[in-house]
Amino acid sequence: MTNLLLFPPAVILWMGALLVFLVPGKAKLPLLLGIPVWGLWNLWALPEGHYFQVGFLEWTLTFVRVDAMARLFGTVFHIVALLGSLYLWTFRRNFEFASGLFYTGAAVGLVFVGDWLTFFAFWELLTLGALGPILAGGRRSSQAAAFRYALIHVLGGLVLLAGILLHLAETGSAELTLLSLQGPAAWLILIGMGVNAAFPLFHVWVVDAYPAASIGGAVFLAGITTKVAVYALWRTFPGTEILMVVGAVMALFPLFYAATVNDMRRLLSYIIINQVGFMVAGVGLGGELALNGVAAHAFSHILYDAVLFMAIGAVIYRTGTADASKLGGLFRSMPVTAVFCMVGAASISAFPFTNGFISKSMVISAAGKEQVSWLWLALTAASAGVFLTAGIRLITATFFGPRRSHHPEVVTEAPWPMLTGMGLAAAICLLHGIAPSLLYRFLPFQATYQPYTADHLLTQFQLLIFVAILAAFLYGKGLFREQGSAVILDVDWFYRRAGMRLVSVAWAALLAPLGGLASSALKTLALGIVIAVRGLLFALLEILWGMAGLTQESVQKRRENLGRNFRNFAMPLGLSGGVSLIFIVLLYLL
Repeated sequence: MTNLLLFPPAVILWMGALLVFLVPGKAKLPLLLGIPVWGLWNLWALPEGHYFQVGFLEWTLTFVRVDAMARLFGTVFHIVALLGSLYLWTFRRNFEFASGLFYTGAAVGLVFVGDWLTFFAFWELLTLGALGPILAGGRRSSQAAAFRYALIHVLGGLVLLAGILLHLAETGSAELTLLSLQGPAAWLILIGMGVNAAFPLFHVWVVDAYPAASIGGAVFLAGITTKVAVYALWRTFPGTEILMVVGAVMALFPLFYAATVNDMRRLLSYIIINQVGFMVAGVGLGGELALNGVAAHAFSHILYDAVLFMAIGAVIYRTGTADASKLGGLFRSMPVTAVFCMVGAASISAFPFTNGFISKSMVISAAGKEQVSWLWLALTAASAGVFLTAGIRLITATFFGPRRSHHPEVVTEAPWPMLTGMGLAAAICLLHGIAPSLLYRFLPFQATYQPYTADHLLTQFQLLIFVAILAAFLYGKGLFREQGSAVILDVDWFYRRAGMRLVSVAWAALLAPLGGLASSALKTLALGIVIAVRGLLFALLEILWGMAGLTQESVQKRRENLGRNFRNFAMPLGLSGGVSLIFIVLLYLL
């Protein structure tokens, strides 16, 4: 590179994350808007090719590999940074601004890398960056969710690292290339990526972490981690048939949970898994139409999901809750928010003239074109289920229907930063739906697909009308009304119970052969390790709490609560997550 004005795309967003703490007052808003715009110009000014390469041992590390796919994902992540930062201006918290930009920068950096070692480094930085928006939720449940997020993603990262090291040993090349499931290396890499993609059995971190995040932090989370994993699968495993099965399961099973949970952000979290299922299935199909569909649907999904999370965040901001059993009747109090939310719901339901219609249909059409009838049927059924849950239930429970515990007449419209962020994202959803070529021209393969054919329009309208009639019938029978709070168990219940039992049995088996003195010594050693870890964890958390602007009294209260949990051994997952987090920080500091 000879142009000194061009940078690796992640660097600009990370510079913005640092400058947030240095720029005072209202001058911060131009910075927050200008950094993503500068980053967009930078990534489009970079010509296609490999840049910022350095030698490491016998390998070449490529920090920037520019092509159409990297540009597409880099562009939409910068849009998320722009709209998310504008939305966050409502709260004006430096920690949230900085964590959002750092997290997005890690995602942007990852989609541009060209080797496995740099890929893994950014993969772990993505995990570290995601903890900020979750911790910004400011509740004990947010801290616990952040610990669990760190635990499962560090474990997934270790599986990924094992696969990468095996791959390097087998091939001698660090270049990020296509893989086939011919050996343990590829399987380990696929499983490691599957954790971030929310494959079945690994998916619970999505519905655990996203509702626990801050109102603005959830906007960043919803658009990035799973889509980065989709990008990685697109790069490495196109045409891997097992992904069709995985994608079909992902597209279908979350709908049962989305139809029953009352927390609207939890509902949207399950719908994220459903939508990622379409993308994973498309990667499994392979072929230019399917892979274009994956790229287009990921781009579209990030935007309409941002609209939905922004809208529900505005509802939480004004009412204090996302519980459907406590909402209803908000349309008169928050009409603009309701309209934007309906645009997002129409997009996720693939209504004509929305971006969901022009992208999701590409994947479904690819299944039909390849004559994979069972996948076409599964994705069509999943599309109908999304309309029932996100398109109808979310909107009626929140903005229409009977008033519940709150008083809509005292609720006011969302603040202007929230409305502006929602409005811009909704406008892009409609613009791409009306003029598909605005998106299709940037897809990785030449796009010849035509979404607005008579056959496709007729089929989609028939599907939507059928689901609307079904919803009216269910509502009339009293099966579609909010009945109050309930606890919905997911698969994490099983492995939490199994994990606790396994630790108990392993500990007893370890102590059994030892005598009393040796057993006491081992217990003392274990206690010393716990105390040391607690000290490190407390020091790290106090830094984070200070950056979040908490008062000394609040910090002291949190420290006492955390110490009580340690003494009672009441947070085994949190302890493991804390150790993992400290390990990551030390790794990148060293």
